[in-house]
Amino acid sequence: MQSRSWVEKLKAGSSVTDITASEGISEGRLWKRIRLAFLSPKLVTAILDGTTGQDLTIKKLSARDIPLNWEEQHAKFLC
Repeated sequence: MQSRSWVEKLKAGSSVTDITASEGISEGRLWKRIRLAFLSPKLVTAILDGTTGQDLTIKKLSARDIPLNWEEQHAKFLC
């Protein structure tokens, strides 16, 4: 997942400006997408298996508030 690599780059000391310049994206897009790095493994598996009960795409998830708490994610996105 690209968002996880961005988190690793930030942890390693890259700046947001460095990442956005190298990826050719806006800072807003980076922050919307980086939240995807914190999805629970159970939710990621359900998305890949198509069993969430919702049509969850990167675009749709990026536009929504994603709680950091995995139980809250399950309540919000898994039926």
